[in-house]
Amino acid sequence: MKRWLATWVLMVALPWSAMATNAPDPSASRKVLFIGNSITYTNNLPSAFAALVSGQRPGSTVSVDMYVKGAAALADFVRDESLRSALRDNHYTDVIVQERGGNAICAATSSSDIGEACRAVVKAHEAISRMVRRSGATVYYLGTYQQSDTANLLLVKGERRLADAMSARYIDIADGLTEVRQRHPDLPWIYDDGSHPGVATVGFMAAQIYVAVFGSKPGAQEICMTDPLYHPYTTFDGMVHIGQNDKPRPRQCLLSEAEMRTVLN
Repeated sequence: MKRWLATWVLMVALPWSAMATNAPDPSASRKVLFIGNSITYTNNLPSAFAALVSGQRPGSTVSVDMYVKGAAALADFVRDESLRSALRDNHYTDVIVQERGGNAICAATSSSDIGEACRAVVKAHEAISRMVRRSGATVYYLGTYQQSDTANLLLVKGERRLADAMSARYIDIADGLTEVRQRHPDLPWIYDDGSHPGVATVGFMAAQIYVAVFGSKPGAQEICMTDPLYHPYTTFDGMVHIGQNDKPRPRQCLLSEAEMRTVLN
């Protein structure tokens, strides 16, 4: 906590190529865990990421899980013994951590101005990061987004500071998403409720995570899965194993190859 308050390091925005710097070995097998809330499971971001990896790296060994709770903040996971056990027993290589939308904005202010509520947010981020790193996994801090440019500027500033406090690899979503939405406004960026990720945003987020984990930008491909496309009000309270359905499910596609090419460009 003291280190974070003393440092408050501001980092410049990273393009696709810069996100690849010091990325983990892309040839190694992967076990990836997503920790978050409805931003993570709406339209099933973990499954979209798994589909992207499968298409880009045929024959690679990658398994994906998510540990999610509706409306959860990272503080809600700090004392979760089931999560702690999953991290200890499943030997994940990469853990993608997502905070409740907007919470990180409080960290955008100067260190002397943050209140007790924001200090609690910082402590929760640091605690989750310690939990993940003790398991031997690399921790990534997945950014989110807001609906206004002003809010996004504050959000990214706060997220960068929190990622630094966590010693985590930051995955910026808001900056790039704002740009691509302005260029291609007709794609389904936002869910029907007006806030959660639409399928185009899920494709964009999956690609950003791919760059962070594997160190290279993915090529365009269709994003299809047999897992459910969860809605924002789906009820979860813990672990979901991606690609392990109790019974066969029809294959469904979020984005065509052409749509994904637009998302990537």
